[in-house]
Amino acid sequence: MTEMMTPEEYGRYRGLCFRALAHLATQGFVAPPSNVLDLIHDFIAEEWHKLARIYDPARGTLEALVFTAFVRHARKAIIRLNRQHEIEMSESAFESLDVLHTAADGEADSAPDRTLMQKELEALPEPARRILHAYLAGNSIRTIANTLTMSRYRATQYLGEAIARIALSSGDIPAGIPAVEWEISRALLGQCSLAFVASRFTMKPSDVRKIHRRNISALLRRLATINRNHSEVHARDSSIAG
Repeated sequence: MTEMMTPEEYGRYRGLCFRALAHLATQGFVAPPSNVLDLIHDFIAEEWHKLARIYDPARGTLEALVFTAFVRHARKAIIRLNRQHEIEMSESAFESLDVLHTAADGEADSAPDRTLMQKELEALPEPARRILHAYLAGNSIRTIANTLTMSRYRATQYLGEAIARIALSSGDIPAGIPAVEWEISRALLGQCSLAFVASRFTMKPSDVRKIHRRNISALLRRLATINRNHSEVHARDSSIAG
């Protein structure tokens, strides 16, 4: 076993990972079919070299080590994936918002602290900042993932974390969103469960999800406008300087 997985090892252990996912499914941890290969590829990229360093034949078979490690890795990932779907922050949810990326020219002008939100955008850690900028520019998650050589699952995770960080750190409420409805989104992005939020606001879970989706759409429209205006100003300043 080497730190870089060989094609032969991939062929052998890919099947083992599928069996591990079937095992997890019997325990209630079901991976969305579209994310199965992403889970396996992330495991190889993030964990394989670690296993190569600790593997000791005297302590057991490599198959047992890989199976146990992948089950641990995949269980956490499946929980995150289910959470993404629950609060409308999955890849499919983000992809359906593409049509909202062209905001009205004056939309951001109604916000007194748009400069602060621009600073929050720029203060995001990498690669979350780059992924959010690319998404706001109209790129699909698949395109972003391919460009950054990461899985779509991981790109979606970073995108969701970027949006949550901005929503939770900003004291401003996007125009047109009632304060109580914005609190619903802040609660969900703050890791409260859908059931808890629905109970707290005495609403149906389906209504909570609709409100949250509408709020995220409004936030992304605003961020897209701010991002576009900032890029235009930067391009104009660069042209003048040149």
